[in-house]
Amino acid sequence: MGSYWADFALPDYKLVIELDGKKYHENRKDHDRRRDAYTHRKGWKVMRFLMMM
Repeated sequence: MGSYWADFALPDYKLVIELDGKKYHENRKDHDRRRDAYTHRKGWKVMRFLMMM
């Protein structure tokens, strides 16, 4: 997705699935918002799941 990486992408459905680990993502909310906005502008939907490990 441009300069962004997705955890999983389903091109036939234009769906991105992101698995957010608590430790890794707790300080990345602004980055994730920008990435999600970019993805939406390209016509994709984003599903995020918080992994509590």
